[in-house]
Amino acid sequence: ELDLHGHFVPVTWNRMLVLGPLVLIGGGVIALLKAIDAVPHNFTWVLVVLAVISGLVSIADEHISLLLEAAGKMKVSAAALVVPKILVLGALVAILATGRDRTPAAVLLVSLGGGAITAVVFAAAVWHLAFWPPKFDWALLRRMLGLSLPLIMFTVSTYVVSSVDVFVLGLFRSSADVGLYAVAYRGYSVLQLVAA
Repeated sequence: ELDLHGHFVPVTWNRMLVLGPLVLIGGGVIALLKAIDAVPHNFTWVLVVLAVISGLVSIADEHISLLLEAAGKMKVSAAALVVPKILVLGALVAILATGRDRTPAAVLLVSLGGGAITAVVFAAAVWHLAFWPPKFDWALLRRMLGLSLPLIMFTVSTYVVSSVDVFVLGLFRSSADVGLYAVAYRGYSVLQLVAA
């Protein structure tokens, strides 16, 4: 799209059409799990909402990083990947070191802050190339769906695999242990991304 038309605005807006139903289904599943008490009791409705918002921020963060790379803005893309991770890691270390706000909500808010930086600051670098004015391309949408369906199914399976450990741990250990595991795993994944 960038080579043919000088922008990839339809890619962004078509992707929103593809992701919209998936986000609604995913958010609905999370809310349903909470409503039927299939999640630990410490997973409050505030955390449910923060988890859904976190997913939306992650989608925006990843999309913007890919747009930056596609536009050839490799240094800005690298900064978009590394700077928020460093800020999140620093904030998590501060929380652990001071002992203040050691709550799941605080950890989620820190992660949201890092993703929001990418979504707001780095989107400006590709705003006219990728976001404005809105435009849809139905032929492109059909091609995108054809390529995306196998990946969507794979992604759903990875979500199940990556979260099942927390639920299994919750069966045998306290919610505090599960929380420590989740924070440690998040720290590991952030460090892994910074190193990459």
